[in-house]
Amino acid sequence: MTGQAAPCCSSTKYVRWDTINYGWNSSELQLAFCDAALQVSVGAVGRTIGNLILVTHSMGNLIAAAAVANNVCRFPDDNNPTTAALSWVALGGPMLGSWTANFAIDQCKHEAKGGVIRDQLDAWDLCPIPEAIASLVHERSADADSTLKKNFAAARAVYAKYVTHAACGTSHDGLESPHNLLYQALEWIGQRNETTGNDGVVDFESCAAGLDESRFVPDYTSRFYKAAVNHGDLSFNGDDDPEDVARQPKKWFQCLL
Repeated sequence: MTGQAAPCCSSTKYVRWDTINYGWNSSELQLAFCDAALQVSVGAVGRTIGNLILVTHSMGNLIAAAAVANNVCRFPDDNNPTTAALSWVALGGPMLGSWTANFAIDQCKHEAKGGVIRDQLDAWDLCPIPEAIASLVHERSADADSTLKKNFAAARAVYAKYVTHAACGTSHDGLESPHNLLYQALEWIGQRNETTGNDGVVDFESCAAGLDESRFVPDYTSRFYKAAVNHGDLSFNGDDDPEDVARQPKKWFQCLL
């Protein structure tokens, strides 16, 4: 994801875990995140992460935030974006959860086999619902219990304190990429929040939760980018639109640090 998009970095380390069978509130994933971050950061002391540019996408934002909230590891205390040892770049984080998860759960519970949507979920092995999707139900929904809501709130507090740069998508259509049809198929879910937009999976409101929404600007020169792209584009899979400053996530990432 970030290697080609970050040509100025001296080195990049990419980590990926089983984020299907384990939810973001899994202690195993939180420990794995901390161990990896401590290993690659420079100057880590004990369980405090050292100098690092941390880039997290989607549920990865919740895993990192929850790990710190649960004291599995710690971020450096200095969170000034110009002097901090840690720069945290957050991409498409579902910090309130995602209505897409609620939709999938509802389809698995109530949609009979043979329906188009249910058959597709079965093809993706998403019925019965895996733990990751269950952990991403929207905080304001009836599917979210009190423990999950408490965990969301704790993760958002860390997110609000330490995120130095963030990008949130507002368009289902996004850039030209092989993944466009998937997010376009989820377009109707975005109707839940027509005012602020939806990247096909995460509402802008959820992505910006805990941060100051007024700081998000549809221009790649802003540290907080309100981008007219979809969820997949925020992992830098598509090519930037050279004619629109609101549709240039790669350029945003290359220029932000």
